[in-house]
Amino acid sequence: CAGTFSVFTYIAPFLIETTGITSGSLPLYLLLFGVGGVIGMQVGGRFADRNLAASIIGVFVALAIIYFILPFALRAPHSAMVMMFVWGFTFYFPAAPIQIRVVNAATEAPNLASTLVQSGFNLGNAIGPFAGAAALSAGFSYAALPWLGGLMAIAGVALAVWSVTIERRAARIAVA
Repeated sequence: CAGTFSVFTYIAPFLIETTGITSGSLPLYLLLFGVGGVIGMQVGGRFADRNLAASIIGVFVALAIIYFILPFALRAPHSAMVMMFVWGFTFYFPAAPIQIRVVNAATEAPNLASTLVQSGFNLGNAIGPFAGAAALSAGFSYAALPWLGGLMAIAGVALAVWSVTIERRAARIAVA
């Protein structure tokens, strides 16, 4: 969430300035992001049923790649449309897998754990715009914000891999 909202919070001026679209066409780009998100959430849930850890780690890697592509893809209206859909799809894809992973791990208090997932998402929703504003205040352009999002996505990959490693190590110890 932090990676996405470090960019998405500023998507209107980003698209208008970098892509050259008019403010009147902005709702179409936002709609494409949202439609991608709805589809991504559905597909992400199905992937979670097959391989939970791989779906989370894989999509975080995909998000990092997307952030590094965004500065180039958002330079032209048509590629920006495609990328807004793909970005929305990829951003919402891990929602169900993350929720499932946390609830499965919290056998003693799954309802409490479920609320903590939402709190984590909201924390990212606060950190992202703050980081984006700090980058803009430091003199970076809107087109530089996806690089910041990419770095945050890489941090997400590292945390996800670390979490899975800890879980697997604990499972091996429990079996032994």
